[in-house]
Amino acid sequence: MHHPRQERTEEDSEKDEVVKSNSEKEDFITTKILKAAPLRYLNTTRNILDCIKEKPSILSWTPDGEIVYKGKHLPRTNIVKLVVDLLRNRKQSPVGSKEFHLALRKECTCNAS
Repeated sequence: MHHPRQERTEEDSEKDEVVKSNSEKEDFITTKILKAAPLRYLNTTRNILDCIKEKPSILSWTPDGEIVYKGKHLPRTNIVKLVVDLLRNRKQSPVGSKEFHLALRKECTCNAS
């Protein structure tokens, strides 16, 4: 059965080029986050990721993308959804939003803007 291909926009192609340049060095989850983020917020997304990576004892994620907050694994969370939710105005926040926002606001001392 043939499925119609979803048309790619110019913005999608541009984002792929930006993300591809660092894909070899980034881990799989980081790459997923960068691809899911809106293009205009790509630098902000990188700043957020850098901030998180500076404090792995406060906030990190598992190989499956679930967050670990202060050493406690939070099941059914998704770091990709949490970062994208932070960048977009969503009506309903994903599981783990409270801990994720708290960690960024109080524990992370970097500038994520």
